[in-house]
Amino acid sequence: MDIERIARRIITGEGGAASLPLADLIEAANEAYGDDLIASYHDDPEGEHGDTLAKFIAVELRDTYEEGQTAENIVDEAVRAMGVAIRDLSSVREALLGKRRMIEHDTGMRRVLGEPEEG
Repeated sequence: MDIERIARRIITGEGGAASLPLADLIEAANEAYGDDLIASYHDDPEGEHGDTLAKFIAVELRDTYEEGQTAENIVDEAVRAMGVAIRDLSSVREALLGKRRMIEHDTGMRRVLGEPEEG
């Protein structure tokens, strides 16, 4: 199902008055991610499909989904959850880059001091 069909279902109220089925939310994320992995983890959460990020997205969308909410609220909550994940991943990335800079600095200092490099 493409994004336009999902949007049409929301606008027309097809499948429930102005709500959004979890399957449609998963489908939208799956189309953006590619490889059908988000859908695979949604259908079989305990399966080993080889992509832990896709699994995280599927689980996060399922866990934040609240049936009976308006489509707008459902999407807003999913967007919020993905935003939190992006922020957390960015923080981890920055911490790892900081660690890398410290290692480079330490290696450079050892060279200047003529100390052997750690291997």
